[in-house]
Amino acid sequence: MEDKDDLRRLLEAMPLMRLVPLAGHAVGLRFSRVLGGRDGLTSGSGAVLVALGFGGGRGLELGIAGRATHADLARRCMITPATLTGVVNTLVKAGYVRRERDEADRRVVWLVLTEAGWERVRQIGGDLREFAAPVLDALPPEESVVVRRFLTQVILHYSHAEGWECPSREAAPADGVEADTAEPRDPPTTEPKNAA
Repeated sequence: MEDKDDLRRLLEAMPLMRLVPLAGHAVGLRFSRVLGGRDGLTSGSGAVLVALGFGGGRGLELGIAGRATHADLARRCMITPATLTGVVNTLVKAGYVRRERDEADRRVVWLVLTEAGWERVRQIGGDLREFAAPVLDALPPEESVVVRRFLTQVILHYSHAEGWECPSREAAPADGVEADTAEPRDPPTTEPKNAA
């Protein structure tokens, strides 16, 4: 317990912008262990899988849950299409994602969650809720608003500085904020064909 108190004092004395990457690193390490324990997914692969599954109004861009073009998914994940290629290849090999040519425009390739992909997205959602609960449950709602605003400002500032393309938002969720415990939408009963 003394070590934890010493670490708390050290962290509380650090400059705020030093804490941001440390927090990201600590969360990323834990997230990697949570994901890797089941099937060896990296945190990046898991994040891409979840972004694809939450496409219908969760995450950074509205879209079709379980379906996106390569470029759209890269924008949702705030990574380059080139970086996304290797991740998608891994997810395809794992059986979580498949590539489909658009019937109306054969140049367009859709990334589509498979049944195994939907199941894994639901598992990750449960794992993330369990993983985040101790921290989120201890955070009073008024502090949550302040933390959310601060992190949003950090992301906006550095995403602009890095030249990340801003994902479009045609409509916002009803309350304007996604729930921290949100679940992925169910797979469509009939997959949309040739959606733009």
